[in-house]
This record gives sequence, C-alpha cells and structure tokens, in this order.
Amino acid sequence: MVMKDGVINGIASDAGFHFSRVEQIYDNLKNGSFFTFIATNTFHQTGAGSFLFYPTVFLYPWAFLRFFLDPVSSFYCWYGIMTFLCLMISYFSMKSFSKETSRSAFFALLYTFGLYRLRLGIVNLVLGEFVAYTFLPLAFVGFYQVFWGDSRKWYDLAIGVALIGYSHFLSLYLTVLIFITILICNIIIKNNLSKGRLLSLVKSIITAILLMGYVLVPFLTDYLGKNLKVPAKGAWFVNTINDLISSSLANGPFAAYNIGFFLIVGALIGWYFVKNNNLELSIYISGILILLMSTSFFPWEGVKKTFLGTIQFPYRLHSYGSLLIAVTTSFILVKILKKKPKRTRMLTYVAFLIIFGISYSGVIQTVNSKERINSAQYLAPNKDGSVQPLDTHNLYKVDKRNYHNIFQYSVTFGESDYYPKKSVNGKNTPEYIGKEGGIWQKVAFINNKKKNVIPVGTPNNLTYFIKTSKSGSIDLPVVAYSNTYAYINGSRTNYSISKRGTVSVQVKSGNNRITVGYKPSMAFYFFVVVAIATWACLFLSWIYRLNKHTRQQVIQKE
Repeated sequence: MVMKDGVINGIASDAGFHFSRVEQIYDNLKNGSFFTFIATNTFHQTGAGSFLFYPTVFLYPWAFLRFFLDPVSSFYCWYGIMTFLCLMISYFSMKSFSKETSRSAFFALLYTFGLYRLRLGIVNLVLGEFVAYTFLPLAFVGFYQVFWGDSRKWYDLAIGVALIGYSHFLSLYLTVLIFITILICNIIIKNNLSKGRLLSLVKSIITAILLMGYVLVPFLTDYLGKNLKVPAKGAWFVNTINDLISSSLANGPFAAYNIGFFLIVGALIGWYFVKNNNLELSIYISGILILLMSTSFFPWEGVKKTFLGTIQFPYRLHSYGSLLIAVTTSFILVKILKKKPKRTRMLTYVAFLIIFGISYSGVIQTVNSKERINSAQYLAPNKDGSVQPLDTHNLYKVDKRNYHNIFQYSVTFGESDYYPKKSVNGKNTPEYIGKEGGIWQKVAFINNKKKNVIPVGTPNNLTYFIKTSKSGSIDLPVVAYSNTYAYINGSRTNYSISKRGTVSVQVKSGNNRITVGYKPSMAFYFFVVVAIATWACLFLSWIYRLNKHTRQQVIQKE
C-alpha cells in the first residue's frame, strides 16, 4: 500500500474479492443501475451472488469515487474517508460515555490507529471487517446507554448495529454474541434489569431491523434452506498468549496476534488503575477475557465445529479486545494527567502525540519499506486464459495501468462462496468450477457437448448468443438462485437447475438469445423504502433534540 507511488501492494488473499465487488458496482452504476445483485462482469461472469449475502453499502462511496479518480487513487481516498469516519465516531462515542474531551481524543487515536485495524486495512486488505471496525464504538456505547447509562439514547445501539450490518455480517454476528454474553452475565450477577431499559432494548431491536431489513431479505428468500455453500467453520492460526504479548510489544504490523504496543501496555497495567472503579473494571475485565479467548488459552479445538466455529479465525476478536482495552488505556492516561498542573498536562499531551505519531509512522514505513515494495512483483496479465488464483505466499502490486489484471484471476478466498453446494461439493468438483470444462471457464453443455460461450454482461443480467442445429437443452455457466430468471429470444421461460447448480434451458434449433438474470422479491424494495424512511425519522429526531438543547441553553443564559 503506497499512496505516494500510486501503488497498492499486497494484492492477494481477500483483496481480489473486495476489489471485484467494487468493480462490478462501478460497472453497474456506469450503466445506470444502482443495485448490484449478481456478478456479470467480474467473478468470471458466473452470476455469483456474493452481493446478495455480503453487504455492499460502504463499497458504494468507493465505486462513486471511480467516476472522478483512477482506480488506485479512488481506493486511497475511500480509505482516508473511512479512517476519518472512524476517528469521528470513536471520539463522539467516548464523549457520550465519559463526557471528557481529552479522554475522547486519546481513545479515538488509540482505537483508530490500533495495529489490528491497520493490519486489516493496510497489510491484508480485509475490507469487510475493516469497515465494520469503524462502527463498533457506536454500537458499544449504545449498548451501555441502554442498560447502564441514559436509556433515552437507545437509538445509538440501533444505528451502531445497523451500520455494522451494512458492513460485515460476521462482525454483526460477533457483536450480538458478545452483547448477549455480557447481558446474561449482568443479569446473573446483579439481576436489576428494569422494564424501562427492556423497552429501550426492544425499540433498538425494532429500529435496527427496520434499518437492516433490505440487506436481510436475500437471506430469507435465497439463502435459508437453499443448500448454498458458505465459508467453513473452524479455528485456524490460533496463537498463544505469549505470542499476543510479544508481537504487540514489538509493534510490528505483520503478526496476526497483535493489538499494538500502547494497547498491550494498557492491558498489562490496566488492573491497577481501574481496580476502584466498578464500571471501568468491568470494561477492562471484558477486554482481557476477549483477548484471552482469542488465544490458545481458550479450547478452540473442542468448539470449532459449534456456533463459535463461525468465527474461523479467533484473532478476529481483536477488534473487540482493541476497543475495550482502548477504553481502559484512555482512562489510564486521563487519570495520570488529571492531577497535574495545566502546563504539565499540555506538555504531556504534546509528548503523547509526538510519541504516538512516531510509533505510527514507524509502522507505516515498515509496511511501505522500499525493500518490501521492490520485492513485490507487478501483477501480470493472465495470458494463458486459465482460471487460477494468485499465490498468497507472493506479494503482488498494482497501479492504474495494471489494475484490471486483478479480475483475470480467480479470487483466492470467496470466489465460490454462496454457490449452490452441488456446484462445489460434487465428485466432479474440479470440472464443475475451476478447471477445463468448468463454470469459471465459461463452458456450456449444449445437448451434453462442451462449448465455450462468452456472455454479454449488463447490470444483473448475462446474455448468451448460441446457435444450435437442433432442439435440446443448454446448461449455461451461470449459477442459479431462487430469484434467478431466464428469457429466450425476449420471452420469459422456465429453467431447471443442472447437476452443477447452474441454469439449464430448453431451446429450439437456430439462433437463441438467452438472458439469465436476477430480480429480488418486492420485499427487498419495500424494505429499502422502510430503511430510507427510518433514517429520515432518526435524522429529524436528531434535529429536534439539537434545537431543544439549544433553546434550553439560551434560556439558561437569559
């Protein structure tokens, strides 16, 4: 990742998945279609439906930037916008919690520029989780307000959860799981949940559902009971507590188990500073337990096939551990400085900013070192036309000239996610998807004979022009979902699902123009309208509260 040189480094692993999704959204916007449901220009034009089941909301700003900037610059601009947004949300979330300006600033810096977020965004380009990280503070402060703070601010919880849902479903799953666990522990220990707070929780849940309804509809219509492939459960790359501590103290950006120097110090000494404050102690203990759970301290091998195995990589818990330990670390800094003279406090603030800035610059320079960039090879065109993933052990880089080479390779992780299981789990799996004769190779079966076909991709539609000498069946290399449709020569037609999970139609001899596309249920559009109306109501409510607060201040001054 080297902005000044116009280069994006580290194109492998998750990068291909997210860049392909943005490219498809951009192509559709250029052609006048706002919504993207299936891949018709990227993901090898297979009609892959990751857009249905993996949120795209915060990819749209990136796609819109493509109209004004080259592909590399648009990515960096989007990255900067998300970083600024994370800073602002972190600051105001802590301000809502603590009412302290200095603590809010400390927290925003510690959380936004934490090593785990930098690794998500800079090193590995794990962009779904990276975006979700932005909104965790808002969801957590909303959760606090509902159960322990000002329950009239229940909308913070609803908005925070909805924004996480717009970003990354796995992060939404983990967030809700952590909230349920904390709530159960609180009920067991204190058993003081009032009716008023329960009402605030219900209002939060209903509002969040109204805001997220349209991104959940495809799960109800096209996923549940449809036998689609999803990422496997597991617990991979589990490291020890010692690995977490040593890597964090080293403050290097490449280790998976790493929350950074400042946060690990806060985790190690935090108990001393929060021991006499029950609320801060509870937050600190929660953060420590989450960090411990991310390591081999927790028996992952025994639970990886359960609902906990959905996490896949336990170090994903570092987003939540970083959040809670950043709360504690900001508390430590403010507590140390609170009794100091004003001049000493100001000098200390400046010293902290200098030290923090030097540390952050060191990490960035490590990521963007000339040795690392020079060792990466420019991503070459896939000249032989074979569908193959990039070698994740190699570093690849792109600039605006070779950016589109990304889409000539299969995506290392995510290309076949949400395919029908029969497409990827059969005895002839290589034939069905990736090798010669597979879906990714654009191979159709015309009366059981292989033929390579090149579709014309338009927004949410793939059109094939195929001439046949006799009537029969054509098995097209486009996967089928519940709301997939097919037209032959302009007329709607029924289709069957082939043994490889693709669309199969019956045609007559002669020239056939076959269009396969996806059209969501009316419930999707209904909930889009509901979400817009709900956001409008929340905005008007915020304006009303702001005006009311302003009037009260004027009255008090008079």
